[in-house]
Amino acid sequence: MPQEQPIDVEGAERLKTQGNELYGKKDYISAHLKYTEAIKKDPKNPVLYANRAAALLALKKYSDAAWDCTQAVELDPTYVKAWGRLGTAAYALSAWEKSLWAWQKAIDCLPKDNLSPEQRNMKTRFEEGLNKAKVAKNKIETSATPIYADQWLSGLFEDQYLRGWATTGGPAIVKQEAPERLRSEGWDKLRQSLSVTVRIWIFNAFFWSQMLGHHNFAREMYTNTLEVLAWGRRQWPNVRREDRGSIFDNRFIRGVKKFQLEAMHASVFRGEGIYTFQDLINFAEDIIASVDSEMPPPQDFHHGHFLAYWMYPKGTALSVIGWCHLGKAIKSSKDDAEKNLNFERAAKYYLDAAQAFPEDEEQHSRFLQKYLECL
Repeated sequence: MPQEQPIDVEGAERLKTQGNELYGKKDYISAHLKYTEAIKKDPKNPVLYANRAAALLALKKYSDAAWDCTQAVELDPTYVKAWGRLGTAAYALSAWEKSLWAWQKAIDCLPKDNLSPEQRNMKTRFEEGLNKAKVAKNKIETSATPIYADQWLSGLFEDQYLRGWATTGGPAIVKQEAPERLRSEGWDKLRQSLSVTVRIWIFNAFFWSQMLGHHNFAREMYTNTLEVLAWGRRQWPNVRREDRGSIFDNRFIRGVKKFQLEAMHASVFRGEGIYTFQDLINFAEDIIASVDSEMPPPQDFHHGHFLAYWMYPKGTALSVIGWCHLGKAIKSSKDDAEKNLNFERAAKYYLDAAQAFPEDEEQHSRFLQKYLECL
């Protein structure tokens, strides 16, 4: 058994102060690292978890932020700021019940009267958050389909039964707990836990984005999934597919990247300012390179799988690159030397995209039409 490190309160406090300074400078990544080092020295200090959660919220890593807040309130159930941050993280993850509960707990932990100015401001924020969560919860209850509700409840049960992480944390906690679980329980158990986690993340991301418009939630779920899959491939590069599972296959990862690319594309289309044309092009080119470098072996060839994991991701990626060049051409001035070149590039990519889809697919004719519009 590994020996626990001795508590170093002074060292943790020093690191916390450094983290606070970095946070104040908006260097959230470095602040997160300092808080993480501090937690190693004083793992029972709730302030350290709450501070790291603040950095994670600033980085829009809501799943990991929620986990840190949960640790903080378990250590100190009266920690107002930790409850408030848990409400914020849960709201961003569209976990309305948890958000309502956390914000109410935050309000309950404040004094009933003689509040300081800071406490009055916090109470106002918490009440606003509580009301927003109530509205959002009511919207989902009146718009979610019975089919989704059944699948969602089934997924929650499966996640609990197989001890997944879909509702209890993000990539950080998976990376922390999965190796330990592998040592104690083996691949048969861990494979199921990892698989149910990423599949629920993907399902929830797709539904909440496509049906309810919660695009921030979807992007985080796809990002979480890809982070865990990339980490798993690095962590266990020589483990057999039968042991670690199909979720770490390149073909599965390409399917997730296709969904992520579509979410990024929608974000740029809505003008959210999160991604640029070049971000989309780079991500799409990565998908294309993955397809071109790995064709399915003859013995495993299945036409449906070939379309789903090779041609559809590639066709989608080509169409997004075409859309980016078309956008550049439209936005450029008449005397811009790149204007016509971008129209030509857009036409080429749209034509290649059309050819990646079967002729009886809607995307084939749609991208052919876009090709003609660019000429």
